[in-house]
Amino acid sequence: MKIGIIGLQHLGCVTAACLAHLGFDVIAYDNPLDTDTIKKILAVEPGLNELAQPSFTNNLLDLAVCDIAWITFDVPVNDNDIADVNSVFQNIEKIFPILTPHTLIIISTQLPVGSIKKIQAYSKENFPNKHFRFACIPENLRLGQAIKSFCYPQRIVIGIENAEDKTQLLEVVSRINSKIIWMSIAAAEMTKHALNAFFANSIVFINELAQLCEKLGIDAREIEQGLKSEERIGEKAYLKPGAAIGGGTLLRDVNYLNELATAHQIHTPLLSAIPKSNSNHQHWAVHILKQTFPSMENKIIALLGLTYKAETITLQQSPAIQLAQLFKKNGATVYAYDPNMPMLPNSFTADIELKTSLEDLLLAIDALIIINNYSNLPFTPDKLLAHVSQPFVLDPNGYLPDTFKHDKRIKYLTVGTNQCN
Repeated sequence: MKIGIIGLQHLGCVTAACLAHLGFDVIAYDNPLDTDTIKKILAVEPGLNELAQPSFTNNLLDLAVCDIAWITFDVPVNDNDIADVNSVFQNIEKIFPILTPHTLIIISTQLPVGSIKKIQAYSKENFPNKHFRFACIPENLRLGQAIKSFCYPQRIVIGIENAEDKTQLLEVVSRINSKIIWMSIAAAEMTKHALNAFFANSIVFINELAQLCEKLGIDAREIEQGLKSEERIGEKAYLKPGAAIGGGTLLRDVNYLNELATAHQIHTPLLSAIPKSNSNHQHWAVHILKQTFPSMENKIIALLGLTYKAETITLQQSPAIQLAQLFKKNGATVYAYDPNMPMLPNSFTADIELKTSLEDLLLAIDALIIINNYSNLPFTPDKLLAHVSQPFVLDPNGYLPDTFKHDKRIKYLTVGTNQCN
């Protein structure tokens, strides 16, 4: 069985490499084929470079031999987490003339519910004799744990149109997991929206509680323990006080649902409040430093990390970029260092001065904000104190080890507490 993976950003690279690792004959297609980005993704995502690699191509004709076409495009979003689905539709439509009749088309790209129905209608109208079949397997990508999430999922959600398509799908997914939740295509699309909206709601909920805890002198992480120890909630719940939601994935699905609600004239105050609450929490670090410094003018704020997560190379909807722009508006100078980001796109150079090492980042700064968790970075309290005489460290997610948190020489603060160490 030949499987064509179409769209080679993070999701596509992971899907292609994992399927090749599982023994499938995989053709990985994109045009243009950005080999530099592919190499970076393979290098940054833990373990991905060690897996068997597929055949990469930018020749659309190579897809003609595929039994399955698996759509894995990333959906671009703007600064308001609104997705550009039309560009994805256009890319999908390009492959229809090449695919052989009866090809099974699996869509994992994160599109609004109802999108696959539209794609089906387009294929039937323009290629009526090809009788393409469609399925939805919502993406299950967890950056930094991508191999585990793909190859060892708790279950697999699959939306299908016809029961007879199960046989071919089982040839693929049975090598991954035997626990499969079969449903309609639209239900599979909606399930992904519901999951991400639930996670987003959990995050903004605990962050709102954390703000209350800060004012009341309560450690919000104790509340986290109390909640997660309740069996109806559980240890894996998204209830850790920390930074605002970034990355564009969770909020993109929330916006999909809000757009649907508006279109169908349904009042959804809870879903509508999620982006507003998250936007408010994005200012947490700015509020803290404004309380510390009478003016942000001429202050130097250093960001350790720029990408959305430590195991990625994407700056899309990165909390660091949003923070840098906020500080810049308040008159501060922003330095940043990210071991995965040797160069900064031109669109961000007006707001951020990129440093080439941790040592350069720490020179003459007024505050340091920890964006990502670089556990392999040789960063210690003594290294910080060698460059900064009175360090003020904001660690929203509590990434730094206890050696920082309990060092009395360092002014350290995280979300959900109102006292520095």
